[in-house]
Amino acid sequence: MRPWYETIVHFLIGAGIWVGLIIGALYLAGDL
Repeated sequence: MRPWYETIVHFLIGAGIWVGLIIGALYLAGDL
């Protein structure tokens, strides 16, 4: 069992990557 905060950290990192990809894609699409 890993500690609860490690699960939260992994979730935030994963979510941050996805949010960054989506925002980047929308920015590029709007720029074109």
